[in-house]
Amino acid sequence: MFICYTIFALVLLQVEGRLNYEGKTFTVAFFPNYVSMYGRSVTGHLYFRSQSGGSCSVTDDDGKVHQVTLNHTKDAFTQFDLPGGKFYSLGMYVQKRAIFVQCTEVVQLYGLSSRDSDVGAASAFNILPTTSLDMLSEYIIPSVPNNAMLGVVAIENNTSVTVDIKSNCPSFGNGETKVLNARDVYQVASLESGRGVYCTLGGTRIKSSKPVALYTGGVILLYPGVHGDHVLNQVRPLSQWGREYIVPQVINMDKYNIRIVAAHNDTNVAIFGKTTTSFVLNEKQVHQEDHATDDNVFISATKSILVSQIAGNDQGYDVFGSLVPPITEYASEYVIPDIQAAGRHFNLNATIITESKCVPDIGVKATWTSFQAGSREFSVTTIPVNNTLTEIKSSSPTCTFGVQMTGFATYEAYAYFVTPFGPNF
Repeated sequence: MFICYTIFALVLLQVEGRLNYEGKTFTVAFFPNYVSMYGRSVTGHLYFRSQSGGSCSVTDDDGKVHQVTLNHTKDAFTQFDLPGGKFYSLGMYVQKRAIFVQCTEVVQLYGLSSRDSDVGAASAFNILPTTSLDMLSEYIIPSVPNNAMLGVVAIENNTSVTVDIKSNCPSFGNGETKVLNARDVYQVASLESGRGVYCTLGGTRIKSSKPVALYTGGVILLYPGVHGDHVLNQVRPLSQWGREYIVPQVINMDKYNIRIVAAHNDTNVAIFGKTTTSFVLNEKQVHQEDHATDDNVFISATKSILVSQIAGNDQGYDVFGSLVPPITEYASEYVIPDIQAAGRHFNLNATIITESKCVPDIGVKATWTSFQAGSREFSVTTIPVNNTLTEIKSSSPTCTFGVQMTGFATYEAYAYFVTPFGPNF
């Protein structure tokens, strides 16, 4: 039985849509980055990439508008630091505080959340253009194992949003329906966040009558022990989930955790790593498991799933979390962002994932680790990134690959997958 399923899963064709990461309008929100006994303020940072210059207007969470002139130099990013010192309360409430971005040219956008006056809580993430959000949005989240939070961001007035909460903590309730207006943020973050408060929101479903952006993570995610870091990601709509994923090795961490959530009942899932396992998930059901830092894992499913990766170094207070893209979204060329912030310096590394036969086509001199997934073989490498490495490119357009960026600073870390840009995607 298991052998038959393995072969079937590995030859499945993807039928889901392909997410577009570039556009002219975006909406983003930032969230509390502390546990209940220690209030902290937040500074948000935006990183624009444009191939043709132009400018963007950024409406801040307080309604003030800032103008940003974009650098059109090849492979260059424009960094804009939002005015800092913003304090966001824990709890469940609606507040008009979303940040709206309108650009004259097509851009790619990343965000970084950091503390305003000290270190210890940073998270970098992709920001999706509003054109990539479904007209009738539907999301299910894998969430995190503790101190979980989510935020629904409205783009238009009179947007009906229903949050069907699934949690191990009764304080979250069962969810409710709210009508949001443009730039409203519906936040769900427990007032009880802290050590020993292991509240998750895994399997929570969000539906809306108009497009919304969804952000999720942990105010301070504790993993694998009692020390933690802020984790924030924008979630892709359910229509853009995939069936095949690779979760790569990590460096500087104790171990990592995979979380998988299913969109439909009777979803058969196979995991190929140092060991091979298979199981069945039903709709909104979350599976999680820990892995050694050198384990590279291929995940295949018969129906749509969403996959996240969490990694932590308890003594270093370093935790990061990133949503993993399906391998159908791998591209043949990436420009590498240098996401930094005042008062801290992140040492950057890039983890590259591809099929083993494509290693010669990727212009990177490195030691690769190969692993089998049924009849297929993949290779992964992690390299340090300095100012001279601004792009990674395959010499063959059919040899695609994924890139996960990690950044490590004092008592904080981040991870995200670099997004493709332009005609090579």
